[in-house]
Amino acid sequence: MDEKAPRRGAFQRLLESLTLLSLLAAVSFYLVGRVFIAGFLGAFGQVDLNAGRGWEVDVFQGFAATLNTLAHFDQPGMRGWIPFALLALLAGLGARAAYRRLQRPWLRWGLTLLLGYLTLVLYLGVLLRLGNLWAEETVRQARGPARTRHHFVFADSAKGVFPDALFKENEGGGLKVIQETPDFLVLLSPDNARTYRVPAREIRLHEIQLKP
Repeated sequence: MDEKAPRRGAFQRLLESLTLLSLLAAVSFYLVGRVFIAGFLGAFGQVDLNAGRGWEVDVFQGFAATLNTLAHFDQPGMRGWIPFALLALLAGLGARAAYRRLQRPWLRWGLTLLLGYLTLVLYLGVLLRLGNLWAEETVRQARGPARTRHHFVFADSAKGVFPDALFKENEGGGLKVIQETPDFLVLLSPDNARTYRVPAREIRLHEIQLKP
């Protein structure tokens, strides 16, 4: 009984640590996801049409944005999060050292809280940069040459609602999809100058082809 108790205590502490780390990761990815979506759609003057979706979608978006930003580490423009990360690490180590080594209570707690607050602010800066950097890269890719060709067959009622430019650009195969929901599609013109928010009910067929 006495030998198993420390083992159970260590296992419980491990579970608590894993739970806290999982919660921190979920909140972090959620924030990165929200920043990424807002930055990407804001570049095209759009708002998030999926605002009512589950939080887990934003967590996945943030996870994907973080992985993509780290995967493009070789590009100088994708390293903007590193200074915030280094400063957050130094501030966190400073807070830990102050808590453990300083003897005077007022100095110990004052410096620990100050450095802890600075660590939190810098960590939020890391998350903001991760979301913004990948949003900027995704916008650049969206405005670049398209790898796929989108062709739509619109309902007859759409002709009296949308400008003729939409149908001409559709025939040319230059429209790009920048947001898709069960209710709407947001399309970008070939010259990246205009966006069209088209209700899904106005689209009878959506064909996607890879460009040669």
